[in-house]
This record gives sequence, structure tokens and C-alpha cells, in this order.
Amino acid sequence: MATKKKVLKKKPAVQTRRELKEWAERGKGLRVAEDRLRETEFAHQWKIADWIREGQRKFGVEAAYDAAQKATRMTRETLQQFAHTAKRVLIRVKGVSFGHHRLVARFKGTEKQRKARQKKELLVARTMRYSVEKFAAYLKNHEKKVERQENTPTNADAVAEKVMELCQHLRDHLSLRTLFKSDPPKDNVRRKEVLAELRATAEQLNKNADSLTEMWRQSDLFHYRDHEAAAAAARAGSGR
Repeated sequence: MATKKKVLKKKPAVQTRRELKEWAERGKGLRVAEDRLRETEFAHQWKIADWIREGQRKFGVEAAYDAAQKATRMTRETLQQFAHTAKRVLIRVKGVSFGHHRLVARFKGTEKQRKARQKKELLVARTMRYSVEKFAAYLKNHEKKVERQENTPTNADAVAEKVMELCQHLRDHLSLRTLFKSDPPKDNVRRKEVLAELRATAEQLNKNADSLTEMWRQSDLFHYRDHEAAAAAARAGSGR
């Protein structure tokens, strides 16, 4: 016996318009509160973001945005940012603003990976008391560091090896050994040029060595601070 397919009844247009109007009225109230709070209330901004997401599910993206713009007087771009943050951020950490959460919405990976990284970085922001601007700079530097680690360590090691080989080759070059064993060049100008070139090369190589020493010292210091911040955030998250 064939089973009858369940037919979903579509809501009457009048009912949908009424529900949309009621939803928009809630948005007006949220915007009034937003003006009064001046973006200082963590939970309230999430209420607006969740409200937009609810409207998208019930009435569709375009209808929700059109009604939300009229109700809140917020730009479509701002509303989209709120909705995007509510959709992409999988954890909400008290003590940091909605703006901090918006910065971690772009993290990629599986839900589990994103949630873990979002929690870790938001706890760093809270522990270090980063402003939104400083947190953005921290994330940017962190991402650059990760990119360098992922893309260049093999190249850096290979280049370092090549530089060592070139230095050894220069020191042991056959031409230098020949000069030590031969009579001096008859041309005095050429003698001066050779000595000047050797000294200039040695001076430049010493400068390069000094520059690398400082660069690597700064890199080690940055990594140490980054590690300390992450460790402090982990301790705070575990309640220690």
C-alpha cells in the first residue's frame, strides 16, 4: 500500500507579513537599547546578531535584511557582519567585546578546530586585556608567524646551509691560496683594489652577521611572549 506524502502547508501571506512585522518591532526595541548602551553591553550585541539570524531562517535572507534595515536604521553591511559573526563564531567568551569575536569569525577548519582556536585566541585577548585594535594586530602577527613557519622553514634551513657553503668556499677559494703562494701582482693599483675588495667584503659580511643576530633575537623574544600569552590564557580557561 503506497504511503501518502505529507504535504507541508504554506503559511498564508497575511500571517507571514504579520510575523515579519512583529519580528521587525523586536528589532526596533533592540536598536533603541543599542543606542542607549553605545555598544558596551556584550550580551546585547549578540541579541541583535541572533535576532538577524532568526529572521533569515524564518523569512529568507533578503526579506530579513530589508526589514532589519528599516527597523534598526543600521546599514546592510553592518547587519551582514552581525549575522556572519553569529554564524561563524562557535563560542562566546565573556570579558571581551563583540568586536573581538568578529575578528575570530574568519578562522578556517572544521567546527571543532575553529571552536578550539577561537576559544584559545579570545582567552588570550581577555587575559592580555587587548583592545579590538591590539587584538587585530596580535592576530595578524600570529598569522604571519604561522605562515612563515609553514612556508619557509625548509627554505630557510636550505639557504642557511648554502650561505655556510659559500663562506667556506670563499675562505678556501683557490684564487686566494694562489695569491698567498705567488709573488705579488706587479700592478700596485691592482694590489690596492684586491685588498680594498677583501676588506669591504669582510665588513659587509660582519654587518650581515650583526643584522641576523638582532633579527633572530627579536624573533625569539616575540615567540617567547606569544607562548607566555597563550599559556596564561590556557591557565585562565582552566580556572587555575
